[in-house]
Amino acid sequence: MRRQEIPEAIGEAEVRDSAVQSWLQTELSQSHRGTSAGIMIHSLFLINSSGDIFLEKHWKSVVSRSVCDYFFEAQEKASESENVPPVIPTPHHFLISVYRDRIFFVAVIQSEVPPLFVIEFLHRVVDTFQVSRKLLNHVLLSGNTSGMER
Repeated sequence: MRRQEIPEAIGEAEVRDSAVQSWLQTELSQSHRGTSAGIMIHSLFLINSSGDIFLEKHWKSVVSRSVCDYFFEAQEKASESENVPPVIPTPHHFLISVYRDRIFFVAVIQSEVPPLFVIEFLHRVVDTFQVSRKLLNHVLLSGNTSGMER
């Protein structure tokens, strides 16, 4: 990718991020057809392979990190990281997770929702992070080598 193409690529990434945010706002804030309960991801936790919560985002209300203890229990019972159940019921929430690139993306839901809907959303979040990371790496690398080109 040449320097002239970088702003276009950044624009594409911003559009993609904007589309995901817009989709999230529209889809997750509306009631699910056929049910009275609203579909809502209350919180999203990103957990690395060491078991550290390194990023969290709260939408509706702040959910304590202690809810992840149920996830950690399920993780301990699993023989491998890929074997953690994607849906974990807790007394007051449902934890829905995906595992990609050695990171768990754990969504906290308070009402019963179609799990595939949330899993698809989490995969889109991961895809957005991957595109942004690749673009950032390219911009940083091309910025660091620009002095060598002269």
